[in-house]
Amino acid sequence: TAATTKATTTAPSGTCDLTVEDFNDAQRLTFLGYNALLPPGPSSDDGTMASFSVDDSQRLTIKPKANAYFYTGLNCVLVTSKYAGLVFDATLGGEMGVTLEYSTSAGCASVQTATVNAIAQMGVPKGSATRVVIPWSKFAGGALYISSIDFVPADTAQSVLGPIRLYCPGSTYPSPPALPVKPTPPGTPFLQPYPVGTAGTLVVDNFANANNNALGFARGSTDTTLIKIAVSTASKQMTVSFPGTTNEASD
Repeated sequence: TAATTKATTTAPSGTCDLTVEDFNDAQRLTFLGYNALLPPGPSSDDGTMASFSVDDSQRLTIKPKANAYFYTGLNCVLVTSKYAGLVFDATLGGEMGVTLEYSTSAGCASVQTATVNAIAQMGVPKGSATRVVIPWSKFAGGALYISSIDFVPADTAQSVLGPIRLYCPGSTYPSPPALPVKPTPPGTPFLQPYPVGTAGTLVVDNFANANNNALGFARGSTDTTLIKIAVSTASKQMTVSFPGTTNEASD
């Protein structure tokens, strides 16, 4: 069981913890770039990690390069009206700065930052699995509309992060709710109910045309304000980007 590091000395009352990122879906995080919130917030690394991966135990392992960081967005939510702070599991290989990007007013037109260092300020032991609890007062006072929570390693040591949640007054910081067990493949091989084709490989899209795929049909996004597609016919690659975030994927 992970140890718990916290700065509060009084126990609040009531429970309603909110999961921001559960690390339950590697594709959602590393390809789509979204967290567990509804509506989702952007969640990814800054694109400079040496390695960035999610495993089946709901853990994110990061091996950073200099100045790399992981972020998860909260869409400018007023957190101080309901939640008392931030709680997450971690096994830190080195110092980790936890930075809030926040505003003191709705809309987040003017964003400020405040950082708490997990080891130096919160006493998190290096190399040990720990449940880290940080009240908002450690960052700043007053109303906090949070646009993003950033995890910024101070060096290139590998670290592991577990589910990230907002806790309510009175929370006992329990483990995140258990997720459904993923089904295991059946032991009996699947019987093919139809004939197997003998034709050669069918290429659907080789990105040789800027607008159409290899079958002659149009390629594109149904909503260019959310998803933008750029095709390089020279390199035969397509880049998908999400306006308003730093996420993009190439194929």
